[in-house]
Amino acid sequence: MHQVSLVPSRGNARLADHPPQPPDAYQVAFARHAALSVFRPSALRRLLRERQTQASSSSSPRASPSPSSPALLSCSPSSIQSPFRPSSCMNSETGVTEGEALRLQLQSTVAELSRAAETEETACRSSVPEANLEKRDAHFPEYLKTVQAFLLACKESAKAAAEAAADGQEAQVILVLGNSSADLDSISAAIGYAFFLEICRFTFELASLPGKSLQSVSSAEPYARPQFLPVVHCQAHEFAYRLQTRWWFERCIDDSGEAYLLFADAPAAATLLGQPADSATAPLLALVDHNAMEPSQASLQSNVVAVLDHHSPLPEGRLSASTAFAVDNPGPSVGSCCTLVSLLFHELSAVTANLVVPPSGMHSLLLGAVAVDTAACAAKLFGTRWSSPDKEMMTALWRRVSSTWQMHAFGSPEDILKGFGRIKFDIPRQLSLGISALMRADYKCFLYWNVCGQELKVGFGALTVPLSVVLQASESSREAAVNAETFANLRDEFRGAAESLIKEQSLGIVVALSSYHRPASNGDEYVLERQMALIGKKELQPIIEGAVCFVSRQPGVSEAQVLRVDQKARGVDSSDATLQSLTDIFFVSQMPVRLSRKVLEPIFREYFACLSRPHAT
Repeated sequence: MHQVSLVPSRGNARLADHPPQPPDAYQVAFARHAALSVFRPSALRRLLRERQTQASSSSSPRASPSPSSPALLSCSPSSIQSPFRPSSCMNSETGVTEGEALRLQLQSTVAELSRAAETEETACRSSVPEANLEKRDAHFPEYLKTVQAFLLACKESAKAAAEAAADGQEAQVILVLGNSSADLDSISAAIGYAFFLEICRFTFELASLPGKSLQSVSSAEPYARPQFLPVVHCQAHEFAYRLQTRWWFERCIDDSGEAYLLFADAPAAATLLGQPADSATAPLLALVDHNAMEPSQASLQSNVVAVLDHHSPLPEGRLSASTAFAVDNPGPSVGSCCTLVSLLFHELSAVTANLVVPPSGMHSLLLGAVAVDTAACAAKLFGTRWSSPDKEMMTALWRRVSSTWQMHAFGSPEDILKGFGRIKFDIPRQLSLGISALMRADYKCFLYWNVCGQELKVGFGALTVPLSVVLQASESSREAAVNAETFANLRDEFRGAAESLIKEQSLGIVVALSSYHRPASNGDEYVLERQMALIGKKELQPIIEGAVCFVSRQPGVSEAQVLRVDQKARGVDSSDATLQSLTDIFFVSQMPVRLSRKVLEPIFREYFACLSRPHAT
């Protein structure tokens, strides 16, 4: 037990109907997230607009719904006006909180399902002794039985929703949108959260329709197809650059993912996301692994009904923080967004006595993401890359699927992490994709207001190849096993890739990050360090130099080495347009590995905020 909580409970993420927890535990707002599944999107849209109107008319930016609104004491949509109230509110007649009501309803439903499953299993065994039924699968539609079936059904549902939107019909789906880096954590969290909500939706529907047979519920509209649809927030062709993610999907669902995933540029998703934000044809959104939409999609922020994230809150997401129905954002102290999804499934399994649990493929997807984002919970990274909930969920996930992975020579989550590492640090294989592809494979864009009186967009790209190799910053940093000729033009390629991003997305600065295995001086095999490179428009060079100094002065970064990679030093023609429009490259090495993009971006935001403050003359 740790003396100080590294993951404090915040906001509505702690429910009064939960038992007390150790100080370093984190509780997701299970009841609030599960309640999303009770309502049709049209009802949620109306409730969301009411909350937004109330918030905008109140003097407090975090105004809560009226305490007089009814509590959630039933799972029938027709009998509920709004379930999303402070968890401490309870019905004056029954003394039951909304969270307790949800749990009681779930437990009652599952008890009936369990009895039905036992009866069916007994009947089958009497005629077919070798029958081996899974209670979890007995009463759920086909699309909830495997990850593959779910993803394919989501694509069909998106297609139908897009056709309806084109005809002017109100959107009846909710898109679960991962962040624009579209890494393994983001994609797996979107799939997992959508799956969680679908399980809750179907279970609650069974509870509210006792007169209907299970068969009629699973085959009737709108339960014949999913309502919560995970969207991969990148273009389909860019997924080919994500070698580690593709490798893990191949092992979890026997496919690299392209055939199953719904990408943001797919016709159906593009049609839905392209609807005017204030129209009824626009889908509602749940954000996972981020809390604010990209600047180019900022208008869609008003349609966010849920946030499940572990990054620092962005100013652009303030509206959703106060009006969304379910918000869990413990900040960077939680290492993986899939940890939060796993906590939701853990609660669901506990409430339903392990009858309602996701399939093993889902557990494996979540496990891989948690292992990567936390570096498999290495002890020396506690408090920087992971905290207690990460370790607890990783252990629980491994317990569910360990027998499967041990058959494939993975004896622990650490072995899985090593498998990812063999791909990540295969430099020739990564470089074969091209620097431009690597820059975009794990990329996010952030908008900063009033930086020296102007708007500034900064792109952050996380490369899988050490920047010291790409920039040829020092001969000692090169990989001896790789032919040096391979890297002859990498610096120019890096500069060209940055210039393309700057032009395409109207950026001012590009920040590239990478990890580097530096040989250790104390006899250990290696030391994992972070490297950073900045390049931008020529007129922003003073701001870039200031950013490098600001980051270098952060605690624990005092030993970082800063190198200005002079373009002219390589004999580039001074008349070259790229040279004239861009700054030199500022390279920072030997940074602590904890300084990931998730940690560095708030530091940059703090620096840019300093430049927006008026200074005394």
